[in-house]
Amino acid sequence: MGTRCSLCGSDTKPGADRCDQCGTPIGASAPGFVLTDSTSASGAFAQTAPSQSAPTPTPAWPPVGGSGAARVQSGRVSRTEPRTLLLMAGVVVLGILVVLLTWRILSTGSPESGTSVAVQATQGSRSSALSPSPVPGTPNDGHLLQPPAEGRGTIAVVAGAPGDACIPSWRTAWGEYPVAVCKVWQPAVGLTTGAYLGKTDAQSVACQSDLGQPNPNYAAGQSNTWWVWTRADDGTWDWFPETAIAQGSSGRPINGIAVCGSS
Repeated sequence: MGTRCSLCGSDTKPGADRCDQCGTPIGASAPGFVLTDSTSASGAFAQTAPSQSAPTPTPAWPPVGGSGAARVQSGRVSRTEPRTLLLMAGVVVLGILVVLLTWRILSTGSPESGTSVAVQATQGSRSSALSPSPVPGTPNDGHLLQPPAEGRGTIAVVAGAPGDACIPSWRTAWGEYPVAVCKVWQPAVGLTTGAYLGKTDAQSVACQSDLGQPNPNYAAGQSNTWWVWTRADDGTWDWFPETAIAQGSSGRPINGIAVCGSS
């Protein structure tokens, strides 16, 4: 008996090296099949198991390495460049600054106008609180409230009065009055102009005079009618109360300050 063709299953003649029907070389296996011997059940073919390829490795998540932030878009992993991240952060910070500035302007008005109003209100309250009350029957336009005569010739400087003395200086002011350096311990306003004089440890005073006008009292027991002739903070000359000066004592002139002459 001849051999059965592995491709078409036809019996070949004994000794033939090829199939008479399909020409397949005797002994060759059909693709995907293995030839059994001729006595197998009904000449059936046994199907071989298909070869299995190695499984595709699952990529690690989140991705390892690289730069920027990874995200999934349509099944693909994309990365955001560092410069894009910096740009986004800058936009966020700028937005926060704009919101804060807008809130400040809406709540306080423009910075310049807010500051100006605050200063004016403070100066106004000082002027109101510190302005001395005029004494009935003593007009503020009297000759004693006029500027003193400029110092000339012999000038008297107070000495021997109770209380500490102001420090003498080599400088002169308002003519030839020798300047005395005093400490202003309380803010005050000018008697005739209302000019403001703030606290200072080195106020240059030209002279002093008893104007008969009561000083404002800044502490219990104060009482004085002597006033010093000096400059306000804005440079205005005016009379200022001796109760605002740290040196001296109640009801007396201050040692070290010259006595003003009458104009």
